[in-house]
Amino acid sequence: MDHQPDDATIVGLAPELESKVFCIKNNDPAMNHLYIGSGLDPRAWGQLGRWLHKNTHVKYICLLACHLRGKSMADLCRGLEHNESISEFEISDCLLRNAEIQSLAPFVRKNPSLHTLNIDGCLGEGGVDLLSSALMSRTHSIENISLDGNCMGSEDSKESFDAFIAALNNNKELTRASLMGNQIGKHGVASLARLLKNPDSKLKSLILRHNCIDNECAAILAESLLSNTKLNNIDLDRNERVSSKGLMAFLHVISRTPDAPIHLTVRWRFPSCTDEMSAIVNIRLNEPLHSLAAQLSANQYFIWASDMSKVKLHFDGKGLDCSETPFFYCMK
Repeated sequence: MDHQPDDATIVGLAPELESKVFCIKNNDPAMNHLYIGSGLDPRAWGQLGRWLHKNTHVKYICLLACHLRGKSMADLCRGLEHNESISEFEISDCLLRNAEIQSLAPFVRKNPSLHTLNIDGCLGEGGVDLLSSALMSRTHSIENISLDGNCMGSEDSKESFDAFIAALNNNKELTRASLMGNQIGKHGVASLARLLKNPDSKLKSLILRHNCIDNECAAILAESLLSNTKLNNIDLDRNERVSSKGLMAFLHVISRTPDAPIHLTVRWRFPSCTDEMSAIVNIRLNEPLHSLAAQLSANQYFIWASDMSKVKLHFDGKGLDCSETPFFYCMK
């Protein structure tokens, strides 16, 4: 049987962490965040859990590559379950098996202050279902969630992903969701479309980089935005299967709802220089391209900065009208 340390002393901590953990133990009001970037002695996790149970000032916890397993995770989460001050919790690069997610679930389900949850590259098989159940049971809505790099949208995980989106739909104050690198394809975007079509949704930003989204998927997402008035950022960068055809699906939406605040990423090149030059910039359709002016005016070949405030990107139902624009768009 492991010896239970006296809480008057701290065990198994690196020197640089001792002062911070002492502040947590003493409930120091100035200690409102904790970052742990390596493994701790198993006994230290138990102590930390007990002190977080009583702490009322820590707001943010980040655990990076901590290799939490079994009893260590259970001991930590036993304290987290009763903490009501933590509003942001982040864990990444630490594979969480079902046992670890089951330990974490009561904290996710019960904490009334928690508004930001980041679990990146951690969820193993079955973990999505357990997390979705905890999110579905919350009485206070999550506002910001990031589950990047968990491969949760693959064709083999359809039911789990549907349950996760249903849980997000139940969190009425959700404003940002990042689901990068999750193998989201046609079925996944169809499920996401239900979230985007929900008239009660307050989602403003959806990050879908590095997924399996193609032109058909882009069309599904675009169609779901026809009646959406809340979303103002959808990030599809690094989805190499989306071509100009997929972009045009979004432009069709914009043309029907000209005030829809949708951000898109496009490519441009200068027609007046011998060397082809390109960049990726974020623009806001149907508005002056102010943000682009600074980037272009810094280039030695660009001389039309004074005219940029008058330039807009238009959609005429057939294609992009760049006749007023001193550069052209290259959509790949």
